[in-house]
Amino acid sequence: GGHSGRVGGARAPVGAMPVLYDPSAGYLSTALSLTHSVVPAVLRRPTFWLFFIVHIVVWMSYRGRTVEFLEEADDKDKASSMEWQVVKVIVSMTTFFEVFYTNHVLSRYMTCYESVMGLFGAELNLFMELRFHYKPKHLPWARLITRYAVAAMFIFLADPESVSEVEEDEWRELLRLGLLREEELQHLERYGRRHCSVILLHWSARVIQESAKNIGLTSNVMRCFLQQLLRVRQEKQLLLDTVRLPVPFQYFHLLNVMLIVNLGLWAYGFGIMQSMFAPIGFFFAQLIFCGLMEMAAQLADPFGTDEVDFPMRQYLLTHFNNSVFLIERCLPPDERHPEALALVNVADKLAKHKRVPRMKEDPMSPCSSPYSPGRNVYDSDEAEDDDDDD
Repeated sequence: GGHSGRVGGARAPVGAMPVLYDPSAGYLSTALSLTHSVVPAVLRRPTFWLFFIVHIVVWMSYRGRTVEFLEEADDKDKASSMEWQVVKVIVSMTTFFEVFYTNHVLSRYMTCYESVMGLFGAELNLFMELRFHYKPKHLPWARLITRYAVAAMFIFLADPESVSEVEEDEWRELLRLGLLREEELQHLERYGRRHCSVILLHWSARVIQESAKNIGLTSNVMRCFLQQLLRVRQEKQLLLDTVRLPVPFQYFHLLNVMLIVNLGLWAYGFGIMQSMFAPIGFFFAQLIFCGLMEMAAQLADPFGTDEVDFPMRQYLLTHFNNSVFLIERCLPPDERHPEALALVNVADKLAKHKRVPRMKEDPMSPCSSPYSPGRNVYDSDEAEDDDDDD
């Protein structure tokens, strides 16, 4: 998650991703804004300081003429000299491999983000359609479908790789939010994380099928509901496949070897320079190369605890609140909202006008948070008092 505050034109709201920044900020102020950058992480790496110390030792030995081997480094015919044309070849290869790796990791990062947002979008589309087709007296069916689908999302996104078991704290949170009941939890505890998510989606599909029969929905409507659930399953599979297929280790290993060789040559090459600015040049050249690797390492696992990782808990709670709002608070217009009913009935006529009249604020409108602590808003047995009036 991020941190609050502004540094050099950058703002990082609490629990938000990514860090918001001002593209029009000055180059210098942006470059000196280190709070939300990879620079602190690079400077915490022992390897970074190891190579820098090696460089300083070589540089001081060369300038002080304390090592006989380095005294002849100026002579190109001596073994201690370095041909920079050869170093440039290695630097070019390392740069290409590192940029390619970083670009691939960034592309994978964006794919994961699009899949996560696609999961939330598919479920919200389903809930909107449920609220449209299910009358108030049929809300228990909609609640049951919704809580199974949202519970599946909570379990899956807590560990998209599905390598860990569902922990006791997660089960308790699902009970507290009203997404599961005790008997359902006892049944699901026998399965792994990935199977629990699939089972809950299957339960949601079964409820859609049974409710369609009882309510009398057409097969096309039921098929539309199921298509949204299938899209959820497909997005989950895409996300699972993406996180389980990182860059091959052989490529990553070779890239690290190239980086180490490159830094070693730089440490020596900058060290046999007479210029007093050689350590500064080596420091920033090493910082840039190591910074790219550090950034790629953080982007490689967007479900971790780095600052660039997805604030998954915030995403899930927002999705939960949106789901509750759509099912419980997004009421259709009725005689208590004559202006809203009028807008619905004459929508095609209003579309011809340049300006659509604004509705007056309704003091009963659900503008507050839809989640009320201590209330099981997804209790499928709970019915509205005025359900029979429809």
